[in-house]
Amino acid sequence: MQGKGIYNEFCEREKDLIPLFHLPFWLDIVSGPDNWDVVIIRGKDDQIEAVWPYHTSTKYGISKIGQGILTPYLGPIIKYPINIQKRERKYSYEIKVLEKCIESIPSSTVF
Repeated sequence: MQGKGIYNEFCEREKDLIPLFHLPFWLDIVSGPDNWDVVIIRGKDDQIEAVWPYHTSTKYGISKIGQGILTPYLGPIIKYPINIQKRERKYSYEIKVLEKCIESIPSSTVF
């Protein structure tokens, strides 16, 4: 299964975690089905740790990754493990997962 299919299933399972502007139907409407993609970060146990949908466009040969029109926020969503209670562990987990997200975003001229 490709990234968008996995993301659709994740959004169905985690309805309370996903904002409206991150939902696949919204991204299809504002970006078009072919102009958005998603980064999916998995942990050691193959569970999804984070997702990061993004809008892609190309104009005059310049590739751009960002958020679509009418979308005030489009960024990473982190799914925290249940066993993280201390704030310090939560912050270190965030840094680790966000570094993986940034490494996984495809290269573009503008971000």
